[in-house]
Amino acid sequence: MGILDNGIDLSGVDESASGDYSPVPDGQYTIEALKFEDRVYNSGNAGIDIQFTITGPTNQNRRIFETFVLTGNNTTVAMGRIKAFMRAAGIDVDNVPLNNQTLSQAMNTPVEANIDNTAPAVAAPQQAQAPAPQANQPAGQQVNWQE
Repeated sequence: MGILDNGIDLSGVDESASGDYSPVPDGQYTIEALKFEDRVYNSGNAGIDIQFTITGPTNQNRRIFETFVLTGNNTTVAMGRIKAFMRAAGIDVDNVPLNNQTLSQAMNTPVEANIDNTAPAVAAPQQAQAPAPQANQPAGQQVNWQE
């Protein structure tokens, strides 16, 4: 029996108390990766989605979501960013491959990150043939890892 089987009365719920979904303000934060998912995107490219939580000094428990597209024509930025994250988490990225085990070791490890909401949108390059082009990356929040 699930929670929805008996119905949930929402008549007394205040809709304005839905939470703050605005971007995390620019600044340096301590964050931890909570979980990751190995994915194949609609474009046919593969990558990793990682969910982070802020642990301080402000905005505790706010979430940051990063997508690292690791196949396709334009992987340089994503590869550099995942390497920087792994290095910041204490993983010897120059001597061990990126795999489920090494990425699992980086989970729940505090790392310093600089949040920058002024990062410009990054347009994916045009491709003449398959695989399908990567989607444009949205403007906005960018996480820069600190060693």
